[in-house]
Amino acid sequence: MFYLLIFMLFVLVQSNYYTTNKILTKFTNKQQILNILIDPKFYNKYLDVVGASNIQFEPEILDYEKSIDFPFEVSYISTPKINFLPNSLTRLKIKQIWNRKKDTFCGNIKTDYLEFNISVHPVFSKTHKKCMIIFNGVIINKNILIPNSILDNILNDFGNIFLKFT
Repeated sequence: MFYLLIFMLFVLVQSNYYTTNKILTKFTNKQQILNILIDPKFYNKYLDVVGASNIQFEPEILDYEKSIDFPFEVSYISTPKINFLPNSLTRLKIKQIWNRKKDTFCGNIKTDYLEFNISVHPVFSKTHKKCMIIFNGVIINKNILIPNSILDNILNDFGNIFLKFT
């Protein structure tokens, strides 16, 4: 019986965790949101907010007046702001790989403690007569000490950062 409980706990901890977050924007058409998500200035603002350093884009962004070329990768060092962990948490190397499939932006975000996939998809809400952004996330791999709910917090933070810039 003890081994069965240990096995069940292991399966629960290792299972993929899926979550979704939706935000209502001020925009009235999807193209306005898409234009923001292809603008390299948006990514620089995001990196400023998360306190990123040692930032590397691949391919390198040479002209900030042109759209981002997909796929692209950004690596940086940052200290995550996680409520349940001490502020003295060491700075983490974070690697994000982004691709675009029509109106959906697909990302893979990886650190030493957590890896997850995220999709960012704008949709028009007939009810609100404005656009929403739907963030879908799934944990691929994580340290056993990291709770699944961290992905809920991350998607919420992504949404709040987007709203802050627009």
